[in-house]
Amino acid sequence: MNTLIVKVPKMRIGAVIGKQGQTRRELEELSDCKINVDSATGDVEITSEKANPVTFYKLETVIKAIGRGFSPEHARYLLDDNVTLNIINLHDLGIHTEKTLETRRARIIGSEGTIRKFLEDSLDCYISIQGRTVAIIGEVIRIRIAHEAIMRLLKGANVASVKKFIDSSSKNLDYVSNTESNYIDYDDNNTNEEKDILDD
Repeated sequence: MNTLIVKVPKMRIGAVIGKQGQTRRELEELSDCKINVDSATGDVEITSEKANPVTFYKLETVIKAIGRGFSPEHARYLLDDNVTLNIINLHDLGIHTEKTLETRRARIIGSEGTIRKFLEDSLDCYISIQGRTVAIIGEVIRIRIAHEAIMRLLKGANVASVKKFIDSSSKNLDYVSNTESNYIDYDDNNTNEEKDILDD
């Protein structure tokens, strides 16, 4: 039997379970896995005897995405072979104080969410900003552009220059071969840092 445990912020446990357990049941049916949730610790245990190994680990990514603030509907796209999850840890960029975190998050969100919406619409992706992380769901090649655009915003680039970068990069999307596997930008070995992130 394959078993793994995903740490999820306690405030997101309800999203993993869903109303009357609906989200959990749907994920179990889609993956042929069993999901057990410990609401007290935030541990989500995934077990399977017959699931495809690829699907098994994709479900781990789906649970992590829900934990980082995505709706289950958006997180389920990660079961697609062409869709992946990218997580930017703002602490890794030297952004630590709450005031600075708030300022940097605002640069990505924009007034009434206009900048985030522009990024999502332009690159056909989903972006979640929660606590100390910025997470992106989308096709690998589009996530690369979204990641770079977000990094530029975090470093203080103005919106006009970022839009120009996206427009220029998007023109080349049809000519780029996407051959990479799904990836997640986090370090599973850094348990202390992960615990800090999951506290948000």
